[in-house]
Amino acid sequence: MPGLPATGLVSARGRRSATAIWHLGRRHKEASAKGQPSDDGLGAWHAGTMVAVAQINVIVADLERSRAFYALLGVTFSARNRHGDGVAEAWVSTNTGVTIVLHSTAFAAWWDETAPQPAAGGPQMDLELESPAQLDEVVAKLTAIGATLVKPPTDMPWGQRFSIVLDPDGHRIGLKAPAQ
Repeated sequence: MPGLPATGLVSARGRRSATAIWHLGRRHKEASAKGQPSDDGLGAWHAGTMVAVAQINVIVADLERSRAFYALLGVTFSARNRHGDGVAEAWVSTNTGVTIVLHSTAFAAWWDETAPQPAAGGPQMDLELESPAQLDEVVAKLTAIGATLVKPPTDMPWGQRFSIVLDPDGHRIGLKAPAQ
């Protein structure tokens, strides 16, 4: 990705391998334990950024078929509909630690009206930030280093500030923060 500092852990195609990412995490953890800044190639860029995986959105072609599949894996769900009542437009896991949400393509198109539209087979991981100001700051930093902004920070009707960026490999990353 343009603007990312060289770390010596990037492949010839410009992608970090799983091993390289593991080493970055290990170096960051060791430096943090010593109270030192991380030498992970990003410098202080991420210092102070608190983030937690909020949920994983799985966009599916057949909502009921997918619910049945995940149910066989032991996942239990509750239905979600944008109007509160009615036929399920999404299924929200209730027993998985990190929330997994199965979204119909129509429901995903409602909360993400950008182009290209979310498609079946396209997961999206959502990360929770502490505040709308932090979300806006992170989006500004990411776009400054060349990340693609899919959905600009927007106050959504469900009471969160929400944005979507693409990671270096094109995966959709939702960023959420509590509304002010």
